[in-house]
Amino acid sequence: MPDLKASNKALPLWGLILLIFGAAELSFWLNNAARWPDYKKLAQHGRATTGWVTAKGLNKSRKINYSFAVDGRIYSGLGRAGFGSPEFEDLNKGDEVLIFYLPKKPGVSVLGDPQSHLRQQNRLLAFVFTFIAIFAFLIIRREIKKGEGSDERFSESKI
Repeated sequence: MPDLKASNKALPLWGLILLIFGAAELSFWLNNAARWPDYKKLAQHGRATTGWVTAKGLNKSRKINYSFAVDGRIYSGLGRAGFGSPEFEDLNKGDEVLIFYLPKKPGVSVLGDPQSHLRQQNRLLAFVFTFIAIFAFLIIRREIKKGEGSDERFSESKI
């Protein structure tokens, strides 16, 4: 059995920050960014229609279940309130909501305006990538400063 006291080193602050940020980013991607291509297609080729709320907050989520009709067929979806539709607190079962869908694939739909969804995701992605760039810069700078003066080729006696 390994000696836990010998291997129990403190996680550096940058490691902890990276771990927390990585978990947050993974959560973001799993919950939101997977729909980015759909939002893009819906923004470019989608058609607006009126749908209705069929349920809200199932399983203690803040999601809205909605339905809408296209060519005599009923389609359903699950989405987040806002983005051109009323906020979660302002919606009730049976309320009308804005839905965008793809005419060739009505099963691909979104609650609210897909442009609003794209704007929010683009802002979040810009924040994520900016944070990653700053964090990488700080780590690289720290490593460079740690290594300064340790290379014999650049010592003052040889210059």
